[in-house]
Amino acid sequence: MTPVATVFAVRQITDLPALLRIELASFSRPWTPAMFQQAFADPHTIVLAVRDTDGTIAGFVVGRVVADELEILIVAVDPDRRRQGMGQRLVLAMLDLGREQGARAASLEVRRSNRAARRLYERLGFQREAVRQAYYQDPLEDGLIYWHRALSPS
Repeated sequence: MTPVATVFAVRQITDLPALLRIELASFSRPWTPAMFQQAFADPHTIVLAVRDTDGTIAGFVVGRVVADELEILIVAVDPDRRRQGMGQRLVLAMLDLGREQGARAASLEVRRSNRAARRLYERLGFQREAVRQAYYQDPLEDGLIYWHRALSPS
C-alpha cells in the first residue's frame, strides 16, 4: 500500500475543485458544485478526504448520520490512485466517525457491475440486503443496497 497522509474532514470550499475532478472521473451522473455546497452546509453530512503523499486529494467519502444510522452517499478515489487502499481507508474512517456520532448501523448503495467496490464493502463487513431495480442511469443498472449492522457506538 502506498504511504498516505491521514484522512481529514473537508470543511473548506477551496477543496471543492479536487472533489469535483474525482467525482467527474468516477461517476456518469456526478454531483454538481451546488450539491457539494449543500452537503458542506448540512450539519448531518460528513465529507472526508485523503491526500496522497504529494499533497493531492486522492479520494473522498460523503456520509451522513441521522438518528442511529450512517448512510454512506459517495465513495470516490482518483482513477490513477485506485487499488492502493485509499477507498478502504476512507470507508473505515467514515465508519469510525459514524460510531463516534452514535451510529449503530451503516448503509450504502453500489452499482451491480462495480465488483471491486462490492468486494471492498463485503470485506469490511457489509452485507447485500436489497436490490433497487434499474436504479442507476447512464447506463441503466440495478443498485445493490448493503448494510453493516454490527457498528457499536464508542
